[in-house]
Amino acid sequence: MLKRLFRKQRPRCWIIKQVDPDLLHLCGQGTLESDLKADEALTRAREGRYRGGVRMGDTGLVLNGGLFELLVPEHELRLDAEYRAHWHGRWWEVATVPQQCWTWTGRLVTRPNPLNALPHRISVEDVSEVSRRLDPRAAPPGQVEFRPVNELEAHTRVQQRKPIDKLSQEARRHGERKADRRKH
Repeated sequence: MLKRLFRKQRPRCWIIKQVDPDLLHLCGQGTLESDLKADEALTRAREGRYRGGVRMGDTGLVLNGGLFELLVPEHELRLDAEYRAHWHGRWWEVATVPQQCWTWTGRLVTRPNPLNALPHRISVEDVSEVSRRLDPRAAPPGQVEFRPVNELEAHTRVQQRKPIDKLSQEARRHGERKADRRKH
């Protein structure tokens, strides 16, 4: 019990994935998972030099701090009821970064929240650069055929589906046969 009482508290911080001119892409709060003393870990986080683990929220998921642009000590950033952040003496709009984007290494863009709730903006991956590089002429010519990978897989052709009315006729006949068997 004494071990539990005197154990080292992990420093909490805000996890910022990307900073735009008037917008913070905020993953939420987390805990710095480090053997460093709390003050040293927070100083490194504040200066952008922290590269240890970051426990995301209250989950068991720990990611490398290098995936995020900033790790801000908990007391240095404040969110208001409208989901705006006060940090470095100014107010910022906030877009929430969903879990699927936490490990994205590219740029983020925002979209309106489809739920019409706070926060008003949600961060998504910016795939415009990938789309620009796509060449529609690079698609393979011809038709794609799926076949077994090796001799252990059966080579079966996809059978034509029976129309629904044929299936229901077969089901009725099967049911009638069962009923006939019960009578005898």
